[in-house]
Amino acid sequence: MHIAHMYYGNACEPLSDGEKTSDVAFVGTMYDPDDSKLLLDKRVRFRKRWDVCGWLGDQDSVTVGACGPGEQCPVLAEARLGLHMRGDTWGSNRLMDILLSETVPVMTDRMQYQVLPPFMPWDKMTVLANIDTKQDMLHSLQTILNGTSREYQRVRQFNLDNNVAALVDWEEPHLFNLYMAAFYTFFAETFAGDDGKNMCPECTRIDGTAKKTWKD
Repeated sequence: MHIAHMYYGNACEPLSDGEKTSDVAFVGTMYDPDDSKLLLDKRVRFRKRWDVCGWLGDQDSVTVGACGPGEQCPVLAEARLGLHMRGDTWGSNRLMDILLSETVPVMTDRMQYQVLPPFMPWDKMTVLANIDTKQDMLHSLQTILNGTSREYQRVRQFNLDNNVAALVDWEEPHLFNLYMAAFYTFFAETFAGDDGKNMCPECTRIDGTAKKTWKD
């Protein structure tokens, strides 16, 4: 059995008044994709970060807290949306940083969902943007922020109502309990006898009652 792990995140202190001052932010490493000293695959993987930050710096449709390397606090907490763009891998602690800072994460590729554990409703906790081109990116961000579906408002409220910032915090007990519940479910189903009873005595040590009920 394999369940994807979740990175340890670092929170920015949420704003006391709850007011966001920018539309979008990204804080992360920026390897120069034109640096011939870098391996080709690294240059390819980090190209999109350069493209997106360049596009954001050359437009006035959305306000940008920051895009590039630097201190993540208080930038992430001040932004409505936090961009999650791939680097060496599809996953990173950045997603957790954004959630812990009570900002809405913007996934930029569906593959990013595939590396996350299945017991969290990631599609309700995040939004997805198309960043293939500058036009696609700006249209996606504007639609998320101001579209008739109120996507930003809906996801932000879902995360606040379900206290998602606490749920993804490894310093709280919730994640451990959710992982244990997932293991319990797997073992209970795998080792169930003909009468439906658990045939795995060791599994009784795992608390299977910690499943989360989510508020829509």
